[in-house]
Amino acid sequence: MNTSTTTARKNPIINFHPSIIVDANNHKKSVVLPYDEWEKILEMMEEFDEIRAYENAKVEVDEFIPFEQAVQEIYAGKIV
Repeated sequence: MNTSTTTARKNPIINFHPSIIVDANNHKKSVVLPYDEWEKILEMMEEFDEIRAYENAKVEVDEFIPFEQAVQEIYAGKIV
């Protein structure tokens, strides 16, 4: 397998420096990144998941119940 380095994108959020692993037929098989760039990708994915969860939570609010009723349902085990 061979490796090649791709050129960086213009105006990226973060500059990545991937090395592409190709097979004997020059088909792309894997990507190797410096570890600090991989950690940044994981941070960005986690942040994206949090944003998506927040957006979903905003959409899911479909029913309001009085506070007293909510407390009663929590103590009755109806709401976890």
